[in-house]
Amino acid sequence: MEPKVSSDMPLRKWYQILCQRNPHFESYQRPYNNSWLVFDKSVPLEALDIHNELVTSSSSTTTPYLALTVHNYPKDNSTSTWVPLLVGYTVIILWKKKLLRLAITKDSNNNLIYMYEDYEDDISLTDCVHRSSHRNFFHGLIHYLNIDGRVSIPALIGLNILEIVIQLRNVINMTFPNLFTQVKQAHNAIVTTNRIKNKMKRKASSLCENLENNISTSTTSNTVKINSGILISSNGLPMTPKSTQALVCEYASELNEKRNLKKKLKRTENKLVEHEQAMNPFIVNLQENKENIEITPILEEFDLLLDIGIDGDLESNKTLGTVAIVNQIFADLKHVAKLIRSKIVKNVQWRSFEQVIMQYFNGCIYAAGARKADKEIDTPSEDELKKIQEERQANRERNNEKLAQKTKEKGEKILNQRNELESFDFSQELVPYGRQFQKRIQQYEEFTPSFACYIKNFSTTVKCICCRSFPKYTSSGLCKLCNYYIQMGYHDRIINESYQPTSKLPVQIIPPDQFILQHIFQFSSFRLYQREVIQSYTQGQDVFALIQTGGGKTFCYAASSLIFSGLIVVISPLKALILDQVNELIKVGIPCAGLYATTGQSLEYQEKVFQEIASKMLKILLITPEKLMLNQGFRNMLRKVHGEIGVRFVIDEAHCILEYNHYRPEWGKLGCLKEFFPSTSILLLTATCSQDDAEVIRQNLNINSVNFNVIRSSCFSRPEIEYIVKKKSTRERNLVEIAKIVNEISDGQCIIYCSSPGICNEILPLLQDKLKGTAIGTYHGGLESFERDQVMLQWKSRLLKVMIATNAFGLGVNSPNIRTVVHYTFPSSISNFIQESGRAGRDGNPAQSILFYSRNDIKTVYTIITGGRESDFDNNESTSLERTQYLNKGQRKIFEMVTYCESIYECRAQQLAAYHSWQSDSKIPRCTKCDCCINYFKDLPKSENIKNDVIHLLKVIIAVTEFLGMRNQLTLPIDIIHVFAKANNNNIKEKQLSSLPIYKQDYNKTLRRFEDISRLLDNLIIKNLVKDSVILFWLDL
Repeated sequence: MEPKVSSDMPLRKWYQILCQRNPHFESYQRPYNNSWLVFDKSVPLEALDIHNELVTSSSSTTTPYLALTVHNYPKDNSTSTWVPLLVGYTVIILWKKKLLRLAITKDSNNNLIYMYEDYEDDISLTDCVHRSSHRNFFHGLIHYLNIDGRVSIPALIGLNILEIVIQLRNVINMTFPNLFTQVKQAHNAIVTTNRIKNKMKRKASSLCENLENNISTSTTSNTVKINSGILISSNGLPMTPKSTQALVCEYASELNEKRNLKKKLKRTENKLVEHEQAMNPFIVNLQENKENIEITPILEEFDLLLDIGIDGDLESNKTLGTVAIVNQIFADLKHVAKLIRSKIVKNVQWRSFEQVIMQYFNGCIYAAGARKADKEIDTPSEDELKKIQEERQANRERNNEKLAQKTKEKGEKILNQRNELESFDFSQELVPYGRQFQKRIQQYEEFTPSFACYIKNFSTTVKCICCRSFPKYTSSGLCKLCNYYIQMGYHDRIINESYQPTSKLPVQIIPPDQFILQHIFQFSSFRLYQREVIQSYTQGQDVFALIQTGGGKTFCYAASSLIFSGLIVVISPLKALILDQVNELIKVGIPCAGLYATTGQSLEYQEKVFQEIASKMLKILLITPEKLMLNQGFRNMLRKVHGEIGVRFVIDEAHCILEYNHYRPEWGKLGCLKEFFPSTSILLLTATCSQDDAEVIRQNLNINSVNFNVIRSSCFSRPEIEYIVKKKSTRERNLVEIAKIVNEISDGQCIIYCSSPGICNEILPLLQDKLKGTAIGTYHGGLESFERDQVMLQWKSRLLKVMIATNAFGLGVNSPNIRTVVHYTFPSSISNFIQESGRAGRDGNPAQSILFYSRNDIKTVYTIITGGRESDFDNNESTSLERTQYLNKGQRKIFEMVTYCESIYECRAQQLAAYHSWQSDSKIPRCTKCDCCINYFKDLPKSENIKNDVIHLLKVIIAVTEFLGMRNQLTLPIDIIHVFAKANNNNIKEKQLSSLPIYKQDYNKTLRRFEDISRLLDNLIIKNLVKDSVILFWLDL
């Protein structure tokens, strides 16, 4: 039973209930009376052509802007701000216990329509008791609510709320970038400020909640407990720098809430007085006058487990860098840290404890500073320090459990929301929906296909007289697709049964694929192997097509869909890729749609797609594997379609079957396609796949090898790309060099790949400071969906020159003018590197791939692969065999990448081409322009046979590992290298490696430099002749 809005329910609850039920709802408070409204973000905002000019009119039916006063937003003139009335703007308000939904839509002539719906007290918003729409600005609502002259309608629907105005103006700025140029800079500053402010408010609310929990707990006990390193004292609440900023932001917000300010401040002060201990770098003192906040830096007392090192770059060390005393004695502390590290290196038994030792050293700095500042503080004993550490560890474990529980609850909530939104029953009968579609398409004025939003000016453009969906292309009034059907004589595929062609005979005698190439895609010729893939696939074979990046893989299944009479289902890895492909195919004139297992698609949209499938209009349906595997009704629908007109499958980016299945298990379950649809053909498309991986993928999909056709280019060389690897230096020097690289791009775009969202956000402001005037964006999984969509739109519109991104950006991004791809951290595999670097130079013009390399990044990359969990080198029984194999494979791929980066003379283009080469492939010539080729032609090195060195190195590995294993010591690569080189250093002496017989053996080696021996050892690891483990955490001997 749905709750009703009544006197039993506090009015402050209605908007909270709505927002909890729908993730697309956001609540905002009106500035003039502190009442609430709900903004519906599920409907995309759209700017029309009439928004391109600031035209005011006395008629409320033609004015697309309102001149309003918006607090804290820059004025466009001396008195007011232009607030756009955008299509899709939808809010829900409460007026005298009536829930009203108000929305701005448009008619077929692109006129603004103002609609309102009355749901009385129905909080579910399903039972509408009254609905009306007008071209006048909510003129009917004024009479309906009888509020004429008493309430401002713009204020009632939130058009003077700062956050809403920012979103409306964002759409205008992206659609018409030259309209509000005078205030654009101020607008961007407000957007950035609000984003930071909202983030800080969320952090502050969390901190205040923790504070209240801690206080309520401590009041029942006489002992003061340490909770995650935070203590409360009479002097105030100590916070970390970020937490301090969050609290300041919260405090500033409290000042604006005049009615509750005194009560909240008094309650906070009473709570703070009850406690008597302090720590962390900052104390916030709330003064009696409540006019300002004084922030005083102090040293931390008891936090002995900081995860940072004093021997790092002080400028990048935000925690220590803000402490005055550390700045004063930084040079001395850094010197001491280096001495400690040098002693750790010399003493092998302490090497595994380096991280813990340096953490303890950092804690000692804080503790010593605190004791010096306050003579009453006694030096804690070892037992006391141990107790503190145990308490902190226990608190951390409790916090992790709480976090895991919250994550689980959040996941369940999202799943429930997804189930609600995906409740459309795809298993319904197709025939009735097909008839409904025929009726809609024959009623021309009311017909709008699911993909109408991808067609520019859909409502006003002259459309095909047959399908009523795509713009007219021929003089006879047909679109490209319908013209193709007529020319080829495919009259049974024309979806409009009322349309009668003049002749039933084919007009063209050229092959269908040639007609599609020239007249639909308007290309002059096929690219390499495209025609072979199309012919093999449409003739019923299972096809594995390996075509290099930028080689036209999408064209293969798009052309096949027009030759094949049924439906082609494309399984794609990412929602962003699906949307991008739909957009590109609709532009060409091929009817298609995308469905994915998220909460972003309405029931109305899914129903339209179902009707278009039932009517046989849709040629391509793009889905995620989750949509296929998790929706039984959807699979049943595909079976019915297969029985009527036939279904064939395409797996785009087929390498994801092996690379994604460890965290997206549905990729590993696609073998059921041959069980559900045994007679259908499958086309697999990828640019990166070895011969062994191709066979594993075939077996996973249960494809019979007899009907399996592999079509691939024998050469994956990209001669237009210049490959360069640069040695990584300090962050400042790296960014200076990257800025220089960007400045050298006169016409084109640049992608900078980082290993994590945190690094993206970290270098973004630093690069913006060095590249003033250059449009830079960031794209990663940490952004909200709408933020990613906005950034992607800006990138495709070429409003951004530089994109700082993780590997979440790239699949399907077909930008022809990318001149440079920079890797700030090396990728996790050669395959990923080929994919990412291959996005440069797709127009065939010269491009660059520049990678910044350091061996220190090995642990960073491996941490991403493991998800932060400890490596499995100790053969822990709880580690599953599957995860062990996955980690071993991940390590091998890292060392392959290391070998590529550390190459001196081997041509980089040759290395990349050889990585996915098959047995029958020939070696490509040197590129002559990569940094290795330049070194080669400069030094003219000689080749030598090191077979004996390889054999001897393997013997050294066996001898050293057995010797150290008997002593319960880890074998490090440097141990192997030192014994092989017969070094006489401290490492050899401390570990007594000189006593080994193989060390004493008189062997005339070819490799003498440590660097050369190290590269040989890496090569043996890659070839699986030697197993090496990357150790993330090692706390026990």
